[in-house]
Amino acid sequence: MRFLGLAVGAVLCCVATLVQAQAPLPATSVTGALRPLLTSDEAQAWRAVGRLDSDVSFCTGTLIAPDLVLTAAHCAFDPETGERFEASELVFSPGLRNGRADAVRTGQRIFLLPRYRLGAGESLEMIGRDLALVELQHAISVPGITPMTVGYGLGRNDLVTIVSYGQDRETHASIEEGCHVLQHAGSVRALDCFIVAGSSGAPVMQIVDGVPRIMAVVSAVGHGEGEEVALAVTLDEQLTELLAQRVRDGSFGTQTSSTTFLNQMATGRQTIGGARFLRP
Repeated sequence: MRFLGLAVGAVLCCVATLVQAQAPLPATSVTGALRPLLTSDEAQAWRAVGRLDSDVSFCTGTLIAPDLVLTAAHCAFDPETGERFEASELVFSPGLRNGRADAVRTGQRIFLLPRYRLGAGESLEMIGRDLALVELQHAISVPGITPMTVGYGLGRNDLVTIVSYGQDRETHASIEEGCHVLQHAGSVRALDCFIVAGSSGAPVMQIVDGVPRIMAVVSAVGHGEGEEVALAVTLDEQLTELLAQRVRDGSFGTQTSSTTFLNQMATGRQTIGGARFLRP
C-alpha cells in the first residue's frame, strides 16, 4: 500500500491513488477475525454500540455519554439526496440483536465539525472531519449499558478492535479483533479491518485492562496498490470541538453525569485515554 506521507503536500498528492472508489469488499476480513455477536453473552461487553437508523439508511454509533452518540458525520445526511437529516429522523438502538434492542432513542440535536461538507471532495482532509455527535432526546440509563470511554493517541502498528453493523449483517453486530493501524496522516488512520456499508460510524477501539476505549470512528474504505483498507478518523481535538459546540449551545440533557462529562471534555480537564464513503 502506498505510504500516505507526512507532509501535507505529499498526502494530498496521494489521495486519488490511495482512496479511490472500489467494488464491495469480499465477505472475509483481511485479518480473518470477523465474527457475529449472536448471543447475549457475546454481545454483553458491547451494548454501548448500536445501530443508528433513518427511514432510508443506517450506520453504526457508540454511546459515549448517557445522551450522546458518536458516529460519522456523513451518517447525518440522506445518502440519495445529500440533504441533512433532522435530528428527530435518527433513531439509536444500542445492543440491537435480531430485532430487539436494549433501548430505543430518537435524536434531538446533531453536532458536526466546522467546514465539514458532504461530497466536498474525496480527500483525507474531509475524512479527517467525518465525525458527529447525536444528542438524544432522552438519556439512556438502562442497567448494563455503560457509555464507552474515549481515548487518544492511536499510532501506527497499534492493535484495534471494531464492532459494527453492516450490509448483509444488519440484524446483529459483528466484531473484528486484531486489526492493525497501517498508516496515518493527520487525524486519518488506515486499518487492515473489514468494513462494508453500514459500518460507517463504528468504533475503532483499543482494549485497556479488559475495558474497551474508543479511539477513532470508521469513515471510508479505500485501497492502495491493490490492498483494501478501512479509513477512520481519530477523536483527539475533533471530539473536544464537538463537545465544545454543545457547551456553547447551552442546552444539556437531564443527566448530571452527561453535563459533567461535557464540561470536563470541552475544557480539557478530563484525560481521554479519492475515498468511497461507506454509504449508510
